[in-house]
Amino acid sequence: MSLKETRASDIISRALRLLSVKATGETLEADEALDALQNFNWMLEQFSNERLIVYQIKNELFPVTAGTTAYTIGPSSDAVWQTTRPLISQNASAFIRQTVSGLDTDYIMDYYPNDRFQQIFQKQIKTNYPYAWTNDHAFPISTIRIYPQPTLNLQFGLSQTIQFEKLDSLSDVIAFPPGYEAMLGWNLALCIAPEYGISPDALQVIAQKAEETKRNIKRTNSEPLLLAVDRDLLTHGIYNIYGDR
Repeated sequence: MSLKETRASDIISRALRLLSVKATGETLEADEALDALQNFNWMLEQFSNERLIVYQIKNELFPVTAGTTAYTIGPSSDAVWQTTRPLISQNASAFIRQTVSGLDTDYIMDYYPNDRFQQIFQKQIKTNYPYAWTNDHAFPISTIRIYPQPTLNLQFGLSQTIQFEKLDSLSDVIAFPPGYEAMLGWNLALCIAPEYGISPDALQVIAQKAEETKRNIKRTNSEPLLLAVDRDLLTHGIYNIYGDR
């Protein structure tokens, strides 16, 4: 069964009908449609910051050079690692991979917030397998730093959520998993409403439906949290034979 194509203009028309601004079959005026498209893109940007609304996780590998601890990352050709700029590093996961004779061995890395990373006393310590990483979140290109300094050529594995892409035109095709189309329509209506001077009372039902559809999406995308204890809190600690830690 082929998927039915839905375009940006379809979602916008539906949102305006929910607000009783347009009737079924009524053509959108050019300025009106472009204003709605801008609101659509603003909404998608906000959704990219809501972890449980973003449904796709991207797994990538990047080269790590022995003796190098800092790597720029972003969509520009100026970045060492060219990919989507990480948006929420604390929700991403990373590992160091070594490949020997075709066999991959992965070592999990801990994410350190920038202030904790800066508190590392001696950053020139060397090891075969780095165990910590951080991100300065600069824009549009940020810098990922790893610790300790690697003595081998390795790979950095990064798993991060995929941000929603910007819509360039009304004819852009909207392709999302089940439930997203309704969620986008209700929430776009809520975003557009202030531009038409619609009162909060009149928006009550739309606001409820917008929140309800978001909750359904988040429930679908949620994953169980695993309980963990910081290594530093363990009485005897854990020794890492690979990182001599």
